[in-house]
Amino acid sequence: MTKLIILFTLLIFSSCISFKELEFKGMNGYEMGKLSGSEVSFTLKPIVYNPNIYALKVKKSVLDLEVEGKNFGKIYLEKKISAKGRKMAELQVPLRIELESGAMLKAMPLMLKDSVRVVLKGHLKGGMLVFSKKFPVEFDKKISPKMLNPFKKP
Repeated sequence: MTKLIILFTLLIFSSCISFKELEFKGMNGYEMGKLSGSEVSFTLKPIVYNPNIYALKVKKSVLDLEVEGKNFGKIYLEKKISAKGRKMAELQVPLRIELESGAMLKAMPLMLKDSVRVVLKGHLKGGMLVFSKKFPVEFDKKISPKMLNPFKKP
């Protein structure tokens, strides 16, 4: 009976907890991983500030990738990442892109443009301790395709 009361209390608190979003402060580059067939692996190095007093964790997640309004595939967060409370930190974010068939052909003409619109949509699961929530994500940004050249160091 005691376990049931504790579980019920945790469920009530988990629905009431609110998190402040991590603040993106900059980017410290990226490292290319493997390029094979329809998969691309890389690690982003964003600099973020966590305004919460507690550490936040983002669990493995999947987002849809669109470039110039065309579906290019899915992006997978490969490992759980953590940002310590009230600290500025460079995170190591391992990602894997699973490209749709024909995505490389769609990408060829885009490489010649000065900028392309990239949209990431989906849900990230994150939280603290035993409390977690799904957060809707819609990241929309124009980037230069030249910065994505895997043979050039950032």
